[in-house]
Amino acid sequence: VLDAGYVTKELLTSLRDGEFKSLIARMPAKKGFPFKSLYHDVKQHLRQGRYTFVREGHTYFGYRKRVEIFGCGLNAYVYVDWVNAQSGMAEFIDRHEDEYGKMTPSQLDWLSVEYGFFVLISEKVTEPKALLDEYFLRTSIETFNKTEKEYLKLLPLSKWDFTKVKGKVLCTHLRNTPFCSG
Repeated sequence: VLDAGYVTKELLTSLRDGEFKSLIARMPAKKGFPFKSLYHDVKQHLRQGRYTFVREGHTYFGYRKRVEIFGCGLNAYVYVDWVNAQSGMAEFIDRHEDEYGKMTPSQLDWLSVEYGFFVLISEKVTEPKALLDEYFLRTSIETFNKTEKEYLKLLPLSKWDFTKVKGKVLCTHLRNTPFCSG
């Protein structure tokens, strides 16, 4: 499970060449990725009830579409989190009232979903709700690990060496002494 910042042409080529067994990744909105074209492909379905589901108090639109990205056949799972979409649009209107008044109908349509629109890509074939549940399960585990590392004030693994490990153990053991407090 990867965030959009990790998804590259090289990664997808690796997937195509069989180097990965499974991938769920957030599609970046950058050149070479059909992010905005997927919006245009599904916008006629956005308010259809058969593509709606609820997860943890948020109502979602979810739609699966087969795509090819850099020669790699994948499933694009297109979502709109309506709670985030509406609150983002309201904030935009509050901050940019003049700009909002000058927008074209197609710009207004995009604005109505922009802040809740995202795409997950995977080789898996499943229902959009099931893939989103799997994605959120994995990202919540990562968030927990990150929070614990921050709480414990741990350095990234690449920064650890023998001296730093000994120091951390010593400071943890002697936490209340003047030379190791803080």
